[in-house]
Amino acid sequence: MRTPLLLLSALIALPLTAADASVSSPDGKMNVELSCRRGHLFYSVTYDGIMAIAPSPLGLVTNEQDLSTGLTLGNTTTSP
Repeated sequence: MRTPLLLLSALIALPLTAADASVSSPDGKMNVELSCRRGHLFYSVTYDGIMAIAPSPLGLVTNEQDLSTGLTLGNTTTSP
């Protein structure tokens, strides 16, 4: 359970492109994808080619601000 959260955190921390972005585990079995549709972020997780988490909304709503709408993805970078 810890690995999906770490991968998701890493994906969110990356600058992203306007197209869908993804990150895979070192062994390639787990893949986390992030996409933006009509200003809303979604994520999904596959493990060994099988959908583990279907596309699900990703955002944060507080008393101060709604960080779940009006979103866009930025630039993608990779590191060795």
